[in-house]
Amino acid sequence: MARRTDKPAKKKKPGFGKRVRDRARTLGELGSDVVHQPRVIPGKAHGWFRHWAGKVWRLRGGGLYACGFIVTFLYLETLTIFGDIAESSGVIDFFATQLFEFFFRFVIESLMNTISAFLWPIHVIQFAPPWGVIGLGLAFALFDRVLKKPVENYLFKD
Repeated sequence: MARRTDKPAKKKKPGFGKRVRDRARTLGELGSDVVHQPRVIPGKAHGWFRHWAGKVWRLRGGGLYACGFIVTFLYLETLTIFGDIAESSGVIDFFATQLFEFFFRFVIESLMNTISAFLWPIHVIQFAPPWGVIGLGLAFALFDRVLKKPVENYLFKD
């Protein structure tokens, strides 16, 4: 007797060219909005954040680990950006420096932040050694019961 598996059809991933065109179009819209209607940027950024966080949520399993990864990555990226701003001598210098160093330093720092975000449970444990382990254990025990549903409702309310 043959086994039958009914798996739902996977959604086909768009091609590389289409993804690059979509991102280029989004960047073009952002540039236009910055110049012509800067008031719409916070609303669009919120949508972009929800889209990105939803992707990460699905990729990382949709639990406390995914939530910790997102929070840690955003924290580290914020520190990186504000650190770069603090090191520059002025706003014009900041943007000129970022344009030239973006592909080298910022991308490398973002990769390091990504690796560090993967290891976020270790950072929690090292923050306060005996209490970090206890807190992490409680968080893993309570997250699914208390926070998972509200986070998913926020990320996937479409």
